Amino acid sequence: MMQALKPLSAQPGVELVMLATVDGVPIASCGMLSDEACQGAAAEDRRVGNDDALAAMALAWLGELQCSTSPLGWGDAERVLLRCARGSLILQRCRGAVLVIQLAPGVSSEDIRLPMAGAVARIERSSQSKSQAASPANIDPPGALPSSGKAASDPDPSEPTETHQEKA
Repeated sequence: MMQALKPLSAQPGVELVMLATVDGVPIASCGMLSDEACQGAAAEDRRVGNDDALAAMALAWLGELQCSTSPLGWGDAERVLLRCARGSLILQRCRGAVLVIQLAPGVSSEDIRLPMAGAVARIERSSQSKSQAASPANIDPPGALPSSGKAASDPDPSEPTETHQEKA
């Protein structure tokens, strides 16, 4: 996952890139806080430490948006943008996860749209290849009823049956 997130975190103005489950649990994250926000902080303290809180808050907000828009008949939001005075927060749905991106102030969300689409494609491709490797290909699970190997006493419904009637 980190190979998919690192190119996106290297984009100018991107402070944090995180992949989280739809429940709000972080899967992977990378990125640094902006230098202005970290004045006086040690290099190891620049790493964002509140990944859990950000993921939970962002996904709770996405859930609230979904609850408020679903009665209107709209589909689930694929990409959501929250612009604030201190930057922007972008949420992009992937298959089974959500990509969370924190942008620095003054950075346009449209500048990051194409690299974000590439990261989402890499994440989905890697999750698809892992799921295909985990499940055997073209093997049907056994059914509840036997599909072949009839019992010897079972009559074949396509063959005519003989009826014996006693004459009185």
